Amino acid sequence: MMKGQFIFEFLVAGLLFFAVVLYSINYMNTNVRMFSANFYQDWLNDKVVQISEMLMNEHSPVSLVSDANVFNQTKIQDFQNIYCNGNGYAKMINDFGLHEKREYGLVMHDISITLNTSNNTIFTCGKTPALPSASIERLGLLNGKISKLTVTVW
Repeated sequence: MMKGQFIFEFLVAGLLFFAVVLYSINYMNTNVRMFSANFYQDWLNDKVVQISEMLMNEHSPVSLVSDANVFNQTKIQDFQNIYCNGNGYAKMINDFGLHEKREYGLVMHDISITLNTSNNTIFTCGKTPALPSASIERLGLLNGKISKLTVTVW
């Protein structure tokens, strides 16, 4: 028996082992990227639902309604004065918790809030939405007309 030399079976087993390891690493890398993208989209969806719920809940400090799904003109005006003018956008980002802590620091997400009745825009607050984004539309009444509140986060 010869000592110190590679046996053919050992060489094949080594190559097969490294092929399986490389395949597994590549497979995990592909799936981790997919799961990261899904997690980010889920986070955006959760945030947009949370913010719309805050705006449509009459007991919330940033509420736009005075009763269940009935928009209040005074609360809308107050919201515009606080969040839609001057440095209000930064306050809105902070109050709605649109900061995400990542490994390289704090990431700030953007938001757009629009209230429409039929063909009239009552107010728009925030920036113009970009992709990828999450959006939700909530319906309510303003002065007896059906109104649509749209919240978009990206």
